[in-house]
Amino acid sequence: MGIILSNDNHTYKWVDEALVDETEALKIRLGRLEQTIVDEHAEEERKKFAEFEMKLETEVFSRMEDAITEAKWEIKKVMGIVVLGCLSMFVVSKLI
Repeated sequence: MGIILSNDNHTYKWVDEALVDETEALKIRLGRLEQTIVDEHAEEERKKFAEFEMKLETEVFSRMEDAITEAKWEIKKVMGIVVLGCLSMFVVSKLI
């Protein structure tokens, strides 16, 4: 066997410490990267939701306009019938 020095493993300790430091630094960078990915994904989801909301809102407004236009037309038809009925009754009442 040989004489064992008190600092025989000092080079390996430095390498180990360097690897641990590098691992810790990589953990921090990985954490930041994960947070960036999560933030970007959340922003993308918000954009998709806003786009979907805008499409839905446009469709609802379009349908409402169609329903209002149809209701106005129905009201005009009924008013026309009422006016014709009143005129008919007036003419009949004058004839009798």
